[in-house]
This record gives sequence, structure tokens and C-alpha cells, in this order.
Amino acid sequence: MSKFLLFIPEIYLFTIILLVFLFSVINSLSTVNRFPNVSNSVLYIIILGLFYTIFLFSNNTINNYDLSLLCKTHSNIFFAVLFILLSIIIFILGISYNKVNNISYLEYYLFILISLGSLIIFLNLVNVIFIYILLELQNILISILISIKKSNRYCIEASIKYFLLGSFSSLIFLYGFSLLYGSTGFISINEIHLFFNRIESVDNTIVLSTIKISIIFILTGLLFKIYSAPFHFRVSDIYEGSPTSVLIFISSIQSLFMMLLFTKFYYYIFIDFIELKNFVLTIVSLLTLFLGSFGALSQRKLKKLIGYSAVTVNGFFLFSLINNNILLLEASLMYSIIYIITILLLFALILNIFLNNGNSLLKLSDLYNIYKYNKLTSLILIFLLFSVSGLPPFIGFFGKLF
Repeated sequence: MSKFLLFIPEIYLFTIILLVFLFSVINSLSTVNRFPNVSNSVLYIIILGLFYTIFLFSNNTINNYDLSLLCKTHSNIFFAVLFILLSIIIFILGISYNKVNNISYLEYYLFILISLGSLIIFLNLVNVIFIYILLELQNILISILISIKKSNRYCIEASIKYFLLGSFSSLIFLYGFSLLYGSTGFISINEIHLFFNRIESVDNTIVLSTIKISIIFILTGLLFKIYSAPFHFRVSDIYEGSPTSVLIFISSIQSLFMMLLFTKFYYYIFIDFIELKNFVLTIVSLLTLFLGSFGALSQRKLKKLIGYSAVTVNGFFLFSLINNNILLLEASLMYSIIYIITILLLFALILNIFLNNGNSLLKLSDLYNIYKYNKLTSLILIFLLFSVSGLPPFIGFFGKLF
């Protein structure tokens, strides 16, 4: 019974998802209200349910609990609460945008809830097979969300690109783990970590060579998923074609999820191969910082600019993983969280400016002359942009400073 009580917050969250799913199916099959618009009351019930889920997580005080499939720790609870809070903010920010752009299907909220549930499960998983399944589920859900504006060809194009790139990176990732499983016989990252701690006792050169090749494939697949250079070439197109309400989700929750995914495999698998890992990450992080920073200078569209800023943040994140400095990693995660909060505030401000007129922000030139119409809004916008770029004395600078 005590083991069951550990996962009451997750069970409650998936109960909410199931109820929303049943409500969606019943209404979509109704001959009277076929494909109805979502009423605000349903969204408010979802938000209240998520707040209660946060309350359950906050009172879920446990010691580190480790199973062969699941591993629940206090850090997992912290990130689960953070994911839920970000989801609530995304739901609230997307209300006006979805209303103006006729994205009021209940499936939009359902897909985000399913994605949120899979992310929270991922935090507790240590089995590679289930982690891969959740990665593919995320890939499919985000692809559907991007294409939710079916009449917009840019959304369809961005959805196809996201799905193809995600599938290709998953293929590389899975091939690397198939080699690793063939060499070690383990599918749990805990067991693989214990095996690597005693890898010096292995005297089979073929096995050692296969393990190093598998590490390269796994590392490449994960670098592809976080859009690090030189695998960032389609990120600007994906950001440009995504609906703004979906882009908020991708640039916040999805980006943080990919960093946590990379961190989990880094400390369980990559950390024991210091020379190989440091060589690859040094080159990739510097290249990502260079191309992300200079690629943003040539952009004329806001969404593409945000895409390249996300690439630059990933470069800082990878740079912190060199030489196994845990304090540097903590500072990097703090910088990433500060960046996500700043991006959410930036989106909130932009939606407030342009949705009042029924328009959407496409180009940076649309920001001209805002100071003449609303001085306070323009000043806040300047502060947020300076914070995203990391200039002192704004809050984004302190993450870089640490």
C-alpha cells in the first residue's frame, strides 16, 4: 500500500486526462454538437485539477525510492511541479490566441495534458525501453499540435519537418542503445551505470569498441533532439510554422524536457567516458554558441529569432557538461529556467499587444513605433529582450555569470 501512495499525484493527473479524453470522445461523436468549441468552464476545471495535482506533489514527502523500472526522488517532484505550473501558464496565455485563430478544439488541451503526463512519468523512469516509447509519444503529440491549424500550409510543413527530424534522431538513439544492450545485456540506466563503473575489468576489445560506438550514436541522437549544431538547421522553420500557443509549449516545457533527458543519460552513461565526451561536447557546444548567436543576427522574423535564441541556450547548457562540474550544471539549469520564464513573459507581452487588434506578430519590423503608442509596454519589451540576450544588469545575465 505504501508503494501505491507514492504515485497518488500521477494517478490523479491521469484520472484528469482520462476524464477529458472521455468528454472529448462523447462530444465529438454527438450528432447535435459535432466537434464543439471548448467552453471556458472545461478549461477552468482542467486548471483547478492541475493546481490540486501540485498540492498532492507538494505533500508527497518521500525518501529516494528506487525500483528496476521507476526511481522517484525529490528532484523529480520539483520538476514535476515546475512542468505543471508551466502548463497552467501556457493554457492561460493561449486562451486569447486560440479564440482569435479558431483553435478551440478540446483535443488541443487533451494533447498537452497527455504530453504533460508522459513528461512526469519520464522523470521517474530508468528503463530505456519505456523512455524510448515516451520519446516517440512526445514526437507524435508535438507533431499533431503543430499541425492543429489544418488550413495553414506552414503549420503542416513545420509538423512534417518536426516529425521527420524527431524520428531520424530516435532511430540513431535506438540503434546506439541496441548496440549497448548487445554489449552489456542491461536495459536499465542504473544497471548500465554500475556496469560502467567496473568497465576496467572488461578485457574484451570487441565489447569495449562496440560500447564506444554505441555511446557515439546515443550522444548524436540526443544532440539531434536538443537542436545543437550542426543539427539545428530546421529549428527556425519549425518555430516559424508553429502556432504561437504551441510554440510557447515547445520553447518552454519541451526544451526543458530535452535538457533533463540529456542530463539523465549524461550522468548515468556518458560521464564514465570523459575523454570521448569532453571532445565531442567541446566542439558541439562552441559550434552551437557560434552558429546560434550569429544566425540570430540575420533573422527578420520573431519566431525564427526565438528559435536561434533557444539554440544558443542549448550551447550554454552543453558547455556546462564539460569536465563533470555539478555546480556548473546547476547554474546552467537555473539559467535555462530563467530563460523559460523570460520567454513566457515575452510571449505574454506580444500576445497582449497584437491580439487586441486581431493580428499576429510575424516580423520584427512590426515592432516599429510601439513606443509612440504605449511607452510602458515598449520599455517592458526592451527589458525582456535584454534579459533574453543576457545583458547586465538584467536577470538573464546572472545565469551566465554563475
